[in-house]
Amino acid sequence: PASDEVTVSFAQKEEANTQIQILDMTGRVVLTERLSHSVGQQQETLDISNLSNGSYLITVSYGSNRLTERLVILR
Repeated sequence: PASDEVTVSFAQKEEANTQIQILDMTGRVVLTERLSHSVGQQQETLDISNLSNGSYLITVSYGSNRLTERLVILR
């Protein structure tokens, strides 16, 4: 479980603009980060201190690739 920050790590296979979104369980986007990354292992730390306890989905999109993982916030 996360509390105030979450670190997202992923391997980017192509140079592209990257979008990281956190969605609540109803599908509503509660946080969006837009970044530009080169090829290789990437790591981004997101401030989630304003989000309520609960389950969320983190989606990382770049080029034609999309990764989704579950996030649980518990304080």
